[in-house]
Amino acid sequence: MASTQDGSEGLYALLVCEHERLDGIFCQLLDALHADAREDVRQLWTHFEDDITTHMALEEKYIIEGLWHEGPEEARALLGEHDDIRRKLAELSVGVELHCVSEDVVKAFVRQLRDHARRENEHAYQWAAHFLDADVQEYLRQRLGAAESFRKNAPGLHARRQAISA
Repeated sequence: MASTQDGSEGLYALLVCEHERLDGIFCQLLDALHADAREDVRQLWTHFEDDITTHMALEEKYIIEGLWHEGPEEARALLGEHDDIRRKLAELSVGVELHCVSEDVVKAFVRQLRDHARRENEHAYQWAAHFLDADVQEYLRQRLGAAESFRKNAPGLHARRQAISA
């Protein structure tokens, strides 16, 4: 069931990179909010909402479902966080559509997402990289391949993320 060392490291890196890609979209969204660029906010929000919804669905189907057998408490906690994220996405979507979402509310949501991503990186993604079936790992690598090219083409993203966290 475990994969090769190179394969597991590659999957882990792609999964982490996917979090960075989503975070990059949120950085752009915060910039647009700060500039009061309403059309950019709407477009970026739609892009982000679609991507994070797909991201969570992949995690739930391929990673958390498998993790459930090894660590049901962690799987249950991650699913609970996903439910909370979906609720907040729905609330914020209304604010984006009505042009009344505050930058501070979005920043708080970004912090929540980053905490969640850290938890997944430290637990679920480590597990997935070492214990998911090779076929599932390959499928995820194919689905997340774009994340690798994003990482290579996003210099300075870490500095922007740090500035937003401050």
